[in-house]
Amino acid sequence: MTQPTPPIDIIPPEKPLVEINKLLNVFINASTDYVADKKKNTVSLCDENGHPRVFLLLEGRIDVWQYLDNRLAETGWVPNILGLQGSEYRSKMFYAQFPASSVVKYLPQQTALSLVRQHNLWEELWITQGYLIDRKLHRDLILLNSSAYKIICLLLHELEQYSEDERAQLSMADFIITRSRLARSGVMKIISELRAGGYIEVNNGKLVRIVKKLPKNY
Repeated sequence: MTQPTPPIDIIPPEKPLVEINKLLNVFINASTDYVADKKKNTVSLCDENGHPRVFLLLEGRIDVWQYLDNRLAETGWVPNILGLQGSEYRSKMFYAQFPASSVVKYLPQQTALSLVRQHNLWEELWITQGYLIDRKLHRDLILLNSSAYKIICLLLHELEQYSEDERAQLSMADFIITRSRLARSGVMKIISELRAGGYIEVNNGKLVRIVKKLPKNY
C-alpha cells in the first residue's frame, strides 16, 4: 500500500498569539537584555553552568540550528519564546542565531516555570508548547515524506516571509540547502525551471518574490 504524502500547500499550525503574549508580559520583567557577542554569532541555549535558558523574541527573528548536522531546524518570528519546551538534554542539542536587528531578552528556565506557577499560566504554557511541537511536526512531515520538489517549494514560501532587505542578503540556494541537505545540483535545476516558467522572480541568486502559485507537481 502506497503511503500518501502531504500536499505542497499543507497548512502550518496557527500561532497562539494571545497565549504567547500573556507569557511574554509575565516573563519580561524577570528577564535580561541579550547582548550579542561580537566574536561569535552563535548562542547557546544553556548558561555557563549548563542550565537551560528561555529566550524572549520581541523584535525580528531567531534561527535554531542542530549541532549534530549543522542543519537549520527552525526559524521563529516575533513574538516568540524559545526554551520553554526544552529539557537540559534537548537544550544542548541546538544553538541559536539572532540577526543584528532582533531584540531579545532571556531568563533561566526555572525562573520562567516559577512565574508560570505563580501566575497560574499552565493553560497558556500548554497551548504554546503544543504550537511549538506542531511546528516541528509540520516541518518533519514535509522534510521526511516529500519529494525534493515539494521541499524546495515549502522553503521558497518560507523565504518569501523574510523582509525584502533580508532576502537581498540571502542566497536562495543556500537557504534551501542548509535547511534540507538536498543536493545543490538538484536544487539549482528546480530553481532554474521555476524561474524559466515565470513562477519566481530572482535577482543575482536572491528571491525577489513568488510571482504565482507554484505547481503541485514537478
